[in-house]
Amino acid sequence: MSEAENDSREPAVGFHHVGPIPEFLRTHDMSLIVTTYQAQRVLVFSPKENRLSMLMRIFERPTGLWVEPDRMAMVTKTQIWMFSTVRDVWDEKGERQPHDLTYVPRRSFVTGDVAGHEITLVGNDCVFINTRFSCLARPSDRYSFEPIWKPRFVTEIVAEDRCHLNGMAVQNGNIRFLSALGETNSAGGWREKKRTGGVLIDTTSGEVMCRGLCMPHSPRIHAGRLWVLESGFGELQMVDPKSGVRETVIRLPAYLRGLEFYDRFAFIGMSQMRETNVFGGLPIEGMYPALKCGIAIVDITSGQLVGMIEFTKGIEELFEVRILPKVLVPHIIGFEADTIQGLFSLPPDVKL
Repeated sequence: MSEAENDSREPAVGFHHVGPIPEFLRTHDMSLIVTTYQAQRVLVFSPKENRLSMLMRIFERPTGLWVEPDRMAMVTKTQIWMFSTVRDVWDEKGERQPHDLTYVPRRSFVTGDVAGHEITLVGNDCVFINTRFSCLARPSDRYSFEPIWKPRFVTEIVAEDRCHLNGMAVQNGNIRFLSALGETNSAGGWREKKRTGGVLIDTTSGEVMCRGLCMPHSPRIHAGRLWVLESGFGELQMVDPKSGVRETVIRLPAYLRGLEFYDRFAFIGMSQMRETNVFGGLPIEGMYPALKCGIAIVDITSGQLVGMIEFTKGIEELFEVRILPKVLVPHIIGFEADTIQGLFSLPPDVKL
């Protein structure tokens, strides 16, 4: 059993790993970062000697996350947070902190509760999925958001969650495909056919290129292929963009959401299902005695499970999974008093 780092009290979160996860992360020179809106945490996993270390930070209902070498963007309940990365962070005593890289929150845009889902950074622009208003949007200095795209089957931008737009596949800096839980145009209309109503949308043509999915999430483009999680069946699938034909790579005992790739490996977020009004009646419910919550690492060339981080306490659902390449000792400055009040990144001519 592993516990959260730097907490001598009874841990709020418990986890263990199956397979050589610390060795895998160290060998591939990476750490993992995940969000859980259910537990209102951002979690960072990294190898530490012969064990797996976890760092927790509290944010209000974090969902979408986009990570780049010099910046990070995150969606929370009412804000879009922008982070910068720094190599040198100092405490109040003037001592440098022993981290490879630190993500520091620098500014935020207040959106209100738009049920924001996934997010990406395109040049100097930030684009996120505004699920409540069924559109893609960007933050605004004047408004809660600025809508920039909506599905053709949605006739107006209104706060009715008409299709539950939720995931994006980014290719060469452009949003290429989107997932939605329904091809619907009424308030919460996607709920009526959630077992078979899911779609993938080609943003280039504006057409629906794949139908009949059960709660699709996290479309991604990797190695020249389109991938998606059919969450209602617990499956990672490859999709032919021309025909819409899908091929299952692996099925896992969980409701899947959150997908990242590195080389031949897929990192998949696994969740239990708490809310029966949203998740009740899905096929995955009856397929296993119990569903798991954690992160699965899958070899996509063989369809075999490499290893898994499984939560045993405190975390029941994940939203996003991202890797931090070439970072073995990462850190995030959150808003807990022991970080935001006592750690600083300073200009060269300023000293403590």
